[in-house]
Amino acid sequence: MKRRDFLKSMAFVGSVTAIGLDLEKISLAIADETFANPTPYDKDALPVELKIDKTTGEIIWNPEIVLKTSVCLGCWSNCGNRVKV
Repeated sequence: MKRRDFLKSMAFVGSVTAIGLDLEKISLAIADETFANPTPYDKDALPVELKIDKTTGEIIWNPEIVLKTSVCLGCWSNCGNRVKV
């Protein structure tokens, strides 16, 4: 086996493994119909900010969370940020 073929196969195996490990968490987070914790794995996680209705594609904001946008004035670039209130 050439070095190049070995690296290609290891990159393929690594990417399949990484995707396979997170698919269960992603599918559980999408299947959740409430604004509760995103996954059952994160018991201390914060509630989600929004959810998307699967049939209409409408974005439904969590009424318990208020998001405010602002900028950081720490340097000359004025980076944007979001703050949960």
